[in-house]
Amino acid sequence: MKKILLIIAITLCIFQMVVLATDIDIGQPAIDRDITVGIYTLVDKINPANASGTIISVEIWCATALENCEVATFYVVDGNNLSTRDTQAIGAVTAGSKQTFGVDLSVEEGDFIGMYYTAGVMEKSTGANGYWFFAGDLIPCTDQTFAVSSTGDAVSLYGAGTTSDIDIGSPAIDRNSQYSAPRTVVNKNNPANETGKITNIEIYVNVQTVALQVATFFIVSGNNLSTRDYQDLGVLATGYHSIAVDLDVEVGDYIGYWEATGQVDVVSTGGTGCWAIATDQIPCTNVEFALDSGGDNLLSLSGTGETVAAGIKWNGVTITKWNGQVITKWNGLE
Repeated sequence: MKKILLIIAITLCIFQMVVLATDIDIGQPAIDRDITVGIYTLVDKINPANASGTIISVEIWCATALENCEVATFYVVDGNNLSTRDTQAIGAVTAGSKQTFGVDLSVEEGDFIGMYYTAGVMEKSTGANGYWFFAGDLIPCTDQTFAVSSTGDAVSLYGAGTTSDIDIGSPAIDRNSQYSAPRTVVNKNNPANETGKITNIEIYVNVQTVALQVATFFIVSGNNLSTRDYQDLGVLATGYHSIAVDLDVEVGDYIGYWEATGQVDVVSTGGTGCWAIATDQIPCTNVEFALDSGGDNLLSLSGTGETVAAGIKWNGVTITKWNGQVITKWNGLE
């Protein structure tokens, strides 16, 4: 009996230590609807992503079987001009019921979900906010003009996902200006919200870069910065990139890069600026950076990651996860 009570007590403690990620949802329920739509690139305007992170599942209900189906996250460049943030091919989709697919799609708060297929018919219904459409394959695309459904239709396409424990920097989207090389640039926007590991970075390159490095930085004093950790990314072609990394980060750190050649996108409004210097400062220790002349700059460089669980010890075993979730210390226990 005592052993059972001990197990129950430990289980309750562990549940209190679980760090749960916030759910993300995007698009409209994959249900049987009363109208259909044929072969287009379709982007649902309804229910944009409520948070940033990763879409891990997509649900589709089609009227007739789809072939060569692709799904993507989209963001608005301007008006009805859209770009894809991330894409994934899911192949054939069976008709007549809700079909669920595991995916791995980067998403930012405010993004939309879309799809394209080479054959088949999708389910839709009226009375919603409508969708964007294009008669051709626009997955992927950059700054493409879409038409808008005039009947306020909803498409049976839905995505769900989870947020990351850590985020740093600003969305990696196509912007109207660029930082030219050679330059080390540190994004002042959105310092890290937690301590742990950056596991993925996103960057938008305007002109191919060579010998690009990415790093986490911290303030020593004033505009003097040091690197905490860094990683070589090499050559990056023009366009959006999502890259797995392994970078130490602490709460309040910033993300930055060095490029020997090329350009990375930036916009001169809406942000809190960047630090910059025309020399390679990855790595660096207590180096004075200049604040760029555009004090409101937003740089197309961001990162996401996970906190590092301290775990607890019980019966000589360190436990860091319970039921698939990361746990941390509770009441000083370790």
